[in-house]
Amino acid sequence: MRYVLGAVVVLAIFAVGFCVQRAVRIFYAEYHAFFPARQTLSRPLDGVGPQLQNITFDTESGVRIAGWLLPSHNGAVVVYLHGSPGDRSGFLPLANALDRHGYGAILIDMPGHGESGGRADWSVSSQQAAQGAIALALQQPGTRHVALFGYSIGSYIAAQVAAQDKRVDALILLAAFTNLADQIRYEFRSRIPLINQFSVIAARTAGVPVREMRTLDALKVSSPRPILFIAGTEDWGIPVSMPQALFAAAHGPKELWLIAGADHVNTRDIAGPAIFDERVRMFLDNALAGNGLKSFK
Repeated sequence: MRYVLGAVVVLAIFAVGFCVQRAVRIFYAEYHAFFPARQTLSRPLDGVGPQLQNITFDTESGVRIAGWLLPSHNGAVVVYLHGSPGDRSGFLPLANALDRHGYGAILIDMPGHGESGGRADWSVSSQQAAQGAIALALQQPGTRHVALFGYSIGSYIAAQVAAQDKRVDALILLAAFTNLADQIRYEFRSRIPLINQFSVIAARTAGVPVREMRTLDALKVSSPRPILFIAGTEDWGIPVSMPQALFAAAHGPKELWLIAGADHVNTRDIAGPAIFDERVRMFLDNALAGNGLKSFK
């Protein structure tokens, strides 16, 4: 009996140790995902037109935001909001493809990312950065329309800003979650009891406003506008049910594009870059055509 009890105690110690080790790894994984190291971005040279400009502007809170700008030739600018960790460079291939059809672009590093100042909060500071980019877009000569393109956690910021800002004429949400708490639980799902719940606590402990980040709620109160939802059917971080629920809740003219076999980071590659870019371009053309979008060839 003593040997049996001893074995049980040893196994319990190993189990607790394993759970603690897994919890610590989750905390650091989430911390580095939400608060990545800064990096300097050099101006890309390959496949990008000479019109790409470096830009900076300050938010209402005084945070310096860095980005790139492509001028519009058809009266419309797309503002791109990346995920975390990430920076503005991830959207450049798409922005460059749309540039050939006249669409301007503003690609920014969110606060605490890339070359932008401040701290990553995915809250007020990030919303102010998006609003500043919208204002800058509308200051460009001939610009009359602005679309927001948000990816992952950036899609939450895009939806939140669009719900408050009528200057946004169209919205594209890629790999969007309904709410961050459920997304984290899904991403860190495990056979180990309560690990997924600990992952939510870890994110809150790291300083992420988990409870407030509810994309579904933002869409419910948003004014009708054309919205395109894009998601991969094999996304390891977001179940297909989330973009489907967002699509159901959206008020405006809406489209849902599920890309078979794509995960959280490779939707454009799996769809095929040319197909992906053309689908986005067609959505923007249709969304803005009734608002006087210029033809551009």
